[in-house]
Amino acid sequence: MGGQLATLCGLYPNPGVAVFRHFFQNQLYCLPTQLAHQGYDTAWIHAGSGNFDNQAVFLAKNGFQRIISDLDFSPELEKLTWGYADHDLMKKAVSVMREQKPPFFSMILTTTNHHPNQLPQDYNPTQEDSVKGEATVRYTDYALGLFFDWVEQEDFFQNTLFLITSDTGSSLLSSNQPIADPLQMPNERIPLLLYWKEAPRVIVDPRIASQVDIASSLADLLELAEVNHFVGRSLFRNFPSQTFVKSNPTSVQIFEISLSQNTNELHWHQQINPSKENLNQALQKIINYSYQNNQLY
Repeated sequence: MGGQLATLCGLYPNPGVAVFRHFFQNQLYCLPTQLAHQGYDTAWIHAGSGNFDNQAVFLAKNGFQRIISDLDFSPELEKLTWGYADHDLMKKAVSVMREQKPPFFSMILTTTNHHPNQLPQDYNPTQEDSVKGEATVRYTDYALGLFFDWVEQEDFFQNTLFLITSDTGSSLLSSNQPIADPLQMPNERIPLLLYWKEAPRVIVDPRIASQVDIASSLADLLELAEVNHFVGRSLFRNFPSQTFVKSNPTSVQIFEISLSQNTNELHWHQQINPSKENLNQALQKIINYSYQNNQLY
């Protein structure tokens, strides 16, 4: 759930306890709240349980006016490990979006491409999909194809921006080989695709970005007037350097990158190894670093 928090609220997840699970009563003034204040109709659409990690409670308190979960699907549909299949989710999402009043903001959370990678019975994997995880990747791509086939027939398609990203990386991309650049771990890379009807051409941005940049980028693109607390930067703007934080239960690492026209040069800055006793002190140090440099990612 950390990816959802970063994407929607522009905040880093806790290195320890999950924010959704332990701080679900908190109102963090996330992007959906700001959009709702601007008159957007907001909906979170999911084919699994909204109670998992207290998602439904947290998201309802942080800007989503409508929560769609497995309780809103027909029980006659096939239910997989994490919920109903992605193609059923996409069909439900289109019907929900059709009912929303413009302008609207919807988030669709898929589950089929997640361990244990269970496929619906009526989907036949190709012979190439010898690895179970690879088959669910192809299936999710198939479900996305259905989604765009359907939404292209809707009136709202003309004026809608679609953003595709991921909650987490994939273990399928893990490597046993040493990786020299700690910011280029294959299993930590996720997609960020922006698509709209009048998109002029394919543009690839080589900069390293993070989920915390998404809320800032959308707020910038939509010209939201409200001041926000997002720690990320808008990807629609240029900047000479980037600073990143990577954390796990035992350490917090801070990296700096100097950007030039031809290369991204990585500079090691510092590493903090917090214990349970000094975790708060370490997090405070990161927050102070953010305010002093105004460029924390």
